[in-house]
Amino acid sequence: MSIVGRVVVIGLGQFGSSVATTLSELGVDVIALDTNEERVALIADEVGTAMQLNGSELGILEELRVETTAAVLNAIGDEFLLDSILCTAHLRQLGAPRIIARATNATHARVLRAIGAHEIIAPEREIGKVIARRIAQTGVINQFNLGENMSVVEFEIPERWLEQNLVQLNLRQEAGIQVAAIRAIRDGEWSPASPDHLFQRGDRVLAFGKSESIDLIMREA
Repeated sequence: MSIVGRVVVIGLGQFGSSVATTLSELGVDVIALDTNEERVALIADEVGTAMQLNGSELGILEELRVETTAAVLNAIGDEFLLDSILCTAHLRQLGAPRIIARATNATHARVLRAIGAHEIIAPEREIGKVIARRIAQTGVINQFNLGENMSVVEFEIPERWLEQNLVQLNLRQEAGIQVAAIRAIRDGEWSPASPDHLFQRGDRVLAFGKSESIDLIMREA
């Protein structure tokens, strides 16, 4: 796995701080900004650089040379919507190559996209979807959305898969999903999906496909 270059994270609430520290753990050079001194202090020892600065100010973004970064995450919270919008507009003006902006609602998302954000994220909404699926679909362990129509999901196999293999199930043709890895109950280890693995109760799979196809499979679990 190649590591991206420098990443700037603006806004150190719970979400921004989590992204910044995780990036740093992965070996990414992180510059983290927030106007709140306490938030900056909490993260200072966990990232490359943490500064008490207003990331929505054009002059500060110019000094950071955001156009030379791999990405900038605008994680400014919903209590500062104007700052979030200004930050995104300035980043686009300065030529930041990848602007990822946190949106708090659909209107905010439309504005951010219109003024130049390359990617929009809504962490609360996405987490809400994941939790709802876990509640509604008892076999789901983890689920990640890839855009609006595709999902990656880890789940315990449905009853009807028992003593069958991937060739027999023909999931790609019949259900529109692709199994990438299998965690066999007998050893608890993940391995690349083998077409002749006979499924046993308690086996887990990691699969991807259209969200509606995943939902249909989950109703069988």
